[in-house]
Amino acid sequence: MNRNEKKALKKAKILDAAWTVFGRNGYTGASLDAVAEEAGVSKPTLYMYFGNKEGLFEALLTDASEDILGPLFESASNETSMVQAFVNFGRTYADIVLSERVLSLGRLVIGEATRFPEIGEKYYMAGPDKAHQGIQTWLEHLAAEGQLIIDDPELAAHDFWSLILSAPREMMQIMPSKKMEQAEIDRFIFNGLRVFLKGYAAEPSVAIAELQGMNPPASK
Repeated sequence: MNRNEKKALKKAKILDAAWTVFGRNGYTGASLDAVAEEAGVSKPTLYMYFGNKEGLFEALLTDASEDILGPLFESASNETSMVQAFVNFGRTYADIVLSERVLSLGRLVIGEATRFPEIGEKYYMAGPDKAHQGIQTWLEHLAAEGQLIIDDPELAAHDFWSLILSAPREMMQIMPSKKMEQAEIDRFIFNGLRVFLKGYAAEPSVAIAELQGMNPPASK
């Protein structure tokens, strides 16, 4: 294993520990000492990689946003169809934002945002807003190719984001005991995509037929 690979592994280990600590203690309650202990590294190592707690928090959310957006941008290089890329995105998005650690962090940030508005702003700018900007860029690309018809890319990105999983995310955010099987999650994803394609696809009937042909269990 070369030096860069070792650094990447150590960074991933620190970020994984940060999810645990931030998710358990919230932003204000988390400390670099606790993250260092959880990750099994020294505190100076955290400073070397991330600078301070704010830098670590932003890196954590940026990493999650990049994981979410991966299926969209990868499809540009492997000839994945637009509809398949949307489905891949929906499932990746669900795996991340419906995970207990992301939901727990979101609950704690919401609870702290009233007293510490800057925490809510950091969370939004480094997480949801960055992901939204990535979606907007991708939709603009598809519109330029003639696959989508979009008047306002920003609103289209909000529509796409909201239609796919806003309902299950809200339910699971406020009801920690709520669990969903993949078939139920697919039901929301495919229905949201169906509505989005009906409103924005250049050839909605063709795109919806492709979507239906994927035939997830919950959409039969």
